[in-house]
Amino acid sequence: MTLTVGFIGLGTMGLPMARHIINRGFAVKLYARRPEVFEGKAKGLVELGATPCTSLTEVTQNVDVIITNVTGTIDVEDAEQFFSCGLPSTQGQNMTLTVGFIGLGTMGLPMARHIINRGFAVKLYARRPEVFEGKAKGLVELGATPCTSLTEVTQNVDVIITNVTGTTDVEAVLLGENGAGRAANPGTLFIDHSTIDPARTMDIARQLGEMGMMFVDAPVSGGVWASEEARLIVMQGGSTQACEQANQVIECYAKAITRVGDAGHGQIAKLSNQIAQTITIEGVAECLIFAKTLGADPNAVFQAIKDGMGGSQMMSLMAPKMIAEDFEPGIEARLHAKDVGIACDTAADQHLSLPCLEFVHQQYQSIMENGLGSRDSSVLFDRLKGLKQR
Repeated sequence: MTLTVGFIGLGTMGLPMARHIINRGFAVKLYARRPEVFEGKAKGLVELGATPCTSLTEVTQNVDVIITNVTGTIDVEDAEQFFSCGLPSTQGQNMTLTVGFIGLGTMGLPMARHIINRGFAVKLYARRPEVFEGKAKGLVELGATPCTSLTEVTQNVDVIITNVTGTTDVEAVLLGENGAGRAANPGTLFIDHSTIDPARTMDIARQLGEMGMMFVDAPVSGGVWASEEARLIVMQGGSTQACEQANQVIECYAKAITRVGDAGHGQIAKLSNQIAQTITIEGVAECLIFAKTLGADPNAVFQAIKDGMGGSQMMSLMAPKMIAEDFEPGIEARLHAKDVGIACDTAADQHLSLPCLEFVHQQYQSIMENGLGSRDSSVLFDRLKGLKQR
């Protein structure tokens, strides 16, 4: 984006509007009459990169657009593009690509919504048609076209995005007898956001390539919050040409996009991320169990170490949940269990010993065997309590 925006009026309506503009990549300056606002309700906007200003003169310097959201009447005729950041979509306007989207789960739904809101024509596929009367109804109301078959969703589209659960799911959706890859026109670009086996990803790319298609594996990190806020981290594998074309759509919901290498290398990066992430969760659980067992207040220990070298984003996310024993799902344990299993299998195929990962895999297997897969991944803490008691 080339425009810089000044935003005046950080009330209950203005705050989320400003956040949407920031999340769309505009440089934003904020004005508040009371500077303490930037340490309070507007602190999150500053952390996202907005510049706080303490005078009207300051907020208007070197900006292209000034938005006001106060109590009077304003002329917003020249600011229409900014309102599209947070208001109903301009579905199908000013875009040449048509996108088919497969996989309307907790991650896929907001991703699809961001694409629609950016003006792309979007077709949606769901195995159960009633989804379009339920959780995906809002997407249809925004202008997306519901489809009841993989053949239908692939007709007359330029890009197909898949965001499903496992390797076999992706293979079935793309390469099955009635799969999207069989029905799509040559030249169609496939983007897969699932986390799956790297070697089989390479094979999917090869088979689609033989049919005249392009393929990018683009697993994501950040969870549901990042999907909702268009702040996902995307790891890509594919040709430079395919990745550049894919970015036209991925930029709708991504904070950062990195091409790691050829097809399958996005999956390698994602599994590397999951290895570091899940071992860190286990480490957080162990340090809190250690502190509690020795008689210290776990929350006081967390506060003491969270900003030190042992602290991390994952500690800040998971430690409060563990301390409160609040295992309501944010990151479901079953998803980490799946990814850790893929990482272990991939390491074994390479005759690679990863002892910490193998232990964490055992922990997640136990969680799944005890029917706790739908709980938050912080339930590793509860698992350790059980081991201690024995």
